[in-house]
Amino acid sequence: ARLAREAVRLGKDDAFSLCWAGHSLAMVVGKLEEGAALINRALASNPNHALSWGLSGWTRIWLNQPEIAIEHFARAMRLSPLDLSFHQYEAGIAFAHIRAQRYEEALLWAEKAIRDQPNAPDAAMAVAVGCALVGDLEKAKRAMKRVLEIAPGRRVSTVVGPERHGRFSDALRKAGMPE
Repeated sequence: ARLAREAVRLGKDDAFSLCWAGHSLAMVVGKLEEGAALINRALASNPNHALSWGLSGWTRIWLNQPEIAIEHFARAMRLSPLDLSFHQYEAGIAFAHIRAQRYEEALLWAEKAIRDQPNAPDAAMAVAVGCALVGDLEKAKRAMKRVLEIAPGRRVSTVVGPERHGRFSDALRKAGMPE
Protein backbone atom coordinates (compact mmCIF):
# COMPACT_ATOMS: atom_id res chain seq x y z
CA ALA A 1 0.00 0.00 0.00
CA ARG A 2 2.81 2.38 0.89
CA LEU A 3 4.60 1.82 -2.42
CA ALA A 4 1.39 2.20 -4.44
CA ARG A 5 0.66 5.50 -2.75
CA GLU A 6 4.23 6.61 -3.36
CA ALA A 7 3.79 5.79 -7.06
CA VAL A 8 0.69 8.00 -7.08
CA ARG A 9 2.58 10.83 -5.41
CA LEU A 10 5.43 10.61 -7.91
CA GLY A 11 3.27 9.94 -10.98
CA LYS A 12 0.10 11.85 -10.17
CA ASP A 13 -0.40 12.78 -13.85
CA ASP A 14 0.91 9.55 -15.35
CA ALA A 15 -1.73 7.01 -16.45
CA PHE A 16 0.70 4.11 -16.22
CA SER A 17 1.64 4.89 -12.60
CA LEU A 18 -1.94 5.59 -11.58
CA CYS A 19 -3.39 2.43 -13.10
CA TRP A 20 -0.74 0.13 -11.63
CA ALA A 21 -1.00 1.80 -8.22
CA GLY A 22 -4.79 1.45 -8.37
CA HIS A 23 -4.56 -2.16 -9.46
CA SER A 24 -2.11 -2.93 -6.66
CA LEU A 25 -4.31 -1.31 -4.04
CA ALA A 26 -7.40 -3.09 -5.34
CA MET A 27 -6.10 -6.56 -6.04
CA VAL A 28 -3.17 -6.96 -3.64
CA VAL A 29 -4.13 -4.78 -0.69
CA GLY A 30 -7.91 -5.28 -1.02
CA LYS A 31 -8.76 -1.57 -1.22
CA LEU A 32 -11.15 -2.00 -4.16
CA GLU A 33 -12.83 1.41 -4.09
CA GLU A 34 -9.57 3.31 -3.61
CA GLY A 35 -7.92 1.31 -6.38
CA ALA A 36 -10.86 1.84 -8.74
CA ALA A 37 -10.71 5.58 -8.08
CA LEU A 38 -7.03 5.69 -9.06
CA ILE A 39 -7.69 3.68 -12.20
CA ASN A 40 -10.49 6.11 -13.05
CA ARG A 41 -7.94 8.94 -12.69
CA ALA A 42 -5.65 7.06 -15.08
CA LEU A 43 -8.49 6.75 -17.59
CA ALA A 44 -9.27 10.45 -17.28
CA SER A 45 -5.59 11.26 -17.73
CA ASN A 46 -5.24 9.09 -20.84
CA PRO A 47 -8.43 7.55 -22.24
CA ASN A 48 -6.35 5.78 -24.92
CA HIS A 49 -4.27 3.77 -22.44
CA ALA A 50 -5.38 0.18 -23.09
CA LEU A 51 -3.69 -1.18 -19.97
CA SER A 52 -5.76 1.15 -17.76
CA TRP A 53 -8.96 -0.14 -19.37
CA GLY A 54 -7.82 -3.73 -18.88
CA LEU A 55 -6.87 -3.26 -15.24
CA SER A 56 -10.13 -1.43 -14.69
CA GLY A 57 -11.94 -4.47 -16.07
CA TRP A 58 -10.35 -6.76 -13.49
CA THR A 59 -11.18 -4.34 -10.70
CA ARG A 60 -14.79 -4.07 -11.89
CA ILE A 61 -15.16 -7.85 -11.69
CA TRP A 62 -14.19 -7.75 -8.01
CA LEU A 63 -16.56 -4.82 -7.47
CA ASN A 64 -19.33 -7.04 -8.88
CA GLN A 65 -19.81 -4.85 -11.95
CA PRO A 66 -19.50 -7.47 -14.71
CA GLU A 67 -21.15 -5.42 -17.46
CA ILE A 68 -18.79 -2.50 -16.88
CA ALA A 69 -15.87 -4.95 -16.76
CA ILE A 70 -16.84 -6.36 -20.16
CA GLU A 71 -17.09 -2.85 -21.63
CA HIS A 72 -13.66 -1.93 -20.25
CA PHE A 73 -11.99 -5.11 -21.53
CA ALA A 74 -13.61 -4.60 -24.94
CA ARG A 75 -12.29 -1.05 -25.06
CA ALA A 76 -8.77 -2.25 -24.18
CA MET A 77 -9.01 -4.79 -27.00
CA ARG A 78 -10.14 -2.15 -29.50
CA LEU A 79 -7.37 0.24 -28.45
CA SER A 80 -4.64 -2.38 -28.66
CA PRO A 81 -5.65 -5.30 -30.91
CA LEU A 82 -2.06 -6.59 -31.14
CA ASP A 83 -1.39 -6.29 -27.41
CA LEU A 84 0.62 -9.17 -25.95
CA SER A 85 -1.89 -9.13 -23.08
CA PHE A 86 -4.87 -9.57 -25.39
CA HIS A 87 -5.53 -13.03 -23.94
CA GLN A 88 -5.77 -11.45 -20.48
CA TYR A 89 -8.58 -9.23 -21.68
CA GLU A 90 -10.38 -12.25 -23.14
CA ALA A 91 -9.90 -14.15 -19.87
CA GLY A 92 -11.20 -11.10 -18.03
CA ILE A 93 -14.35 -11.12 -20.15
CA ALA A 94 -14.72 -14.82 -19.31
CA PHE A 95 -14.52 -14.06 -15.58
CA ALA A 96 -17.00 -11.17 -15.96
CA HIS A 97 -19.45 -13.59 -17.58
CA ILE A 98 -18.85 -16.03 -14.71
CA ARG A 99 -19.64 -13.22 -12.26
CA ALA A 100 -22.85 -12.54 -14.22
CA GLN A 101 -23.67 -16.29 -14.18
CA ARG A 102 -23.42 -16.66 -17.97
CA TYR A 103 -21.24 -19.75 -17.89
CA GLU A 104 -21.51 -20.87 -21.51
CA GLU A 105 -20.52 -17.39 -22.70
CA ALA A 106 -17.65 -17.45 -20.19
CA LEU A 107 -16.38 -20.71 -21.66
CA LEU A 108 -16.38 -19.25 -25.18
CA TRP A 109 -14.20 -16.34 -24.05
CA ALA A 110 -11.92 -18.52 -21.93
CA GLU A 111 -11.31 -20.84 -24.87
CA LYS A 112 -10.48 -17.83 -27.09
CA ALA A 113 -7.93 -16.74 -24.51
CA ILE A 114 -6.37 -20.21 -24.43
CA ARG A 115 -6.12 -20.24 -28.22
CA ASP A 116 -4.31 -16.91 -28.07
CA GLN A 117 -2.02 -17.98 -25.21
CA PRO A 118 -2.05 -21.70 -24.32
CA ASN A 119 0.03 -21.10 -21.19
CA ALA A 120 -2.29 -18.52 -19.63
CA PRO A 121 -3.26 -19.78 -16.16
CA ASP A 122 -6.17 -17.34 -15.82
CA ALA A 123 -7.73 -18.57 -19.05
CA ALA A 124 -7.37 -22.20 -17.97
CA MET A 125 -8.83 -21.30 -14.58
CA ALA A 126 -11.82 -19.66 -16.27
CA VAL A 127 -12.39 -22.90 -18.19
CA ALA A 128 -12.14 -24.91 -14.96
CA VAL A 129 -14.58 -22.66 -13.09
CA GLY A 130 -17.01 -22.39 -16.01
CA CYS A 131 -17.04 -26.15 -16.55
CA ALA A 132 -17.52 -26.82 -12.84
CA LEU A 133 -20.44 -24.40 -12.77
CA VAL A 134 -22.17 -26.04 -15.76
CA GLY A 135 -21.58 -29.48 -14.24
CA ASP A 136 -18.84 -30.78 -16.56
CA LEU A 137 -16.54 -31.86 -13.74
CA GLU A 138 -14.34 -34.05 -15.92
CA LYS A 139 -13.41 -31.11 -18.16
CA ALA A 140 -13.14 -28.84 -15.11
CA LYS A 141 -10.59 -31.18 -13.53
CA ARG A 142 -8.56 -31.39 -16.76
CA ALA A 143 -8.50 -27.59 -16.96
CA MET A 144 -7.50 -27.30 -13.30
CA LYS A 145 -4.72 -29.81 -13.85
CA ARG A 146 -3.45 -27.48 -16.59
CA VAL A 147 -3.72 -24.45 -14.27
CA LEU A 148 -1.59 -26.22 -11.69
CA GLU A 149 0.97 -27.26 -14.30
CA ILE A 150 1.34 -23.64 -15.40
CA ALA A 151 1.01 -22.05 -11.95
CA PRO A 152 1.65 -24.73 -9.32
CA GLY A 153 1.33 -22.31 -6.42
CA ARG A 154 -2.29 -21.40 -7.08
CA ARG A 155 -4.60 -22.12 -4.17
CA VAL A 156 -8.20 -21.31 -3.34
CA SER A 157 -6.94 -19.22 -0.43
CA THR A 158 -4.72 -17.08 -2.66
CA VAL A 159 -7.14 -16.77 -5.58
CA VAL A 160 -10.35 -15.74 -3.85
CA GLY A 161 -9.08 -13.86 -0.80
CA PRO A 162 -10.82 -13.94 2.57
CA GLU A 163 -14.31 -14.63 1.16
CA ARG A 164 -13.63 -18.31 0.48
CA HIS A 165 -17.26 -19.36 0.38
CA GLY A 166 -19.58 -19.01 -2.54
CA ARG A 167 -20.15 -20.16 -6.08
CA PHE A 168 -16.69 -19.25 -7.41
CA SER A 169 -14.62 -20.83 -4.64
CA ASP A 170 -16.86 -23.91 -4.61
CA ALA A 171 -16.25 -24.29 -8.36
CA LEU A 172 -12.48 -24.05 -7.81
CA ARG A 173 -12.68 -26.80 -5.20
CA LYS A 174 -14.86 -29.03 -7.40
CA ALA A 175 -12.33 -28.60 -10.21
CA GLY A 176 -9.57 -29.75 -7.87
CA MET A 177 -7.73 -26.60 -6.79
CA PRO A 178 -5.97 -27.15 -3.45
CA GLU A 179 -6.99 -25.05 -0.45
